[in-house]
Amino acid sequence: MASVPRTSELPVHLCWSEKDGLITVTSQDEDRFNIKLNRAVEALQQADKVDKFKRQFNLLIKILLGWVKERSDVRDAHLTLRDGGFSFVVVRQVPEYNEEFEDELSDLDYRIANDVDLDLLKLDVIGLPPASQEAIQTFIDPNFHFSLQPHANAERSESSDAGEQES
Repeated sequence: MASVPRTSELPVHLCWSEKDGLITVTSQDEDRFNIKLNRAVEALQQADKVDKFKRQFNLLIKILLGWVKERSDVRDAHLTLRDGGFSFVVVRQVPEYNEEFEDELSDLDYRIANDVDLDLLKLDVIGLPPASQEAIQTFIDPNFHFSLQPHANAERSESSDAGEQES
């Protein structure tokens, strides 16, 4: 019998029989079910990919929040879903075009796209001039939205790793 440890939970026990190619899975509550070997391998690979995705998403949030907090020219920023991937929507303080800001936003985009620690994530960046909330909402998926506040007070930002999620 082999066991596969899972983070912060008791192990799930797996028992494999060569005779019929089945694995018997015994969960924490002692429930048992059978699954074919190849399906069990696929399930374990998917679970590993989900854990990797969660780690990468948390890293992405930290990178974006760090970038936003260093900026005095950002009114607000949002992480949302758009066109099959994540979208980082940055709203500037002033409407005038600023080449340095656009270069730094492009550099952030490039660094994230080429970061091997973020290989499961696709991110587009969008820089917007100041606009009404209604206009900004056209860029935001109403079902998935993190608001990354650049000027949150230190006490609040220390208590939250990922800004605030809105839905």
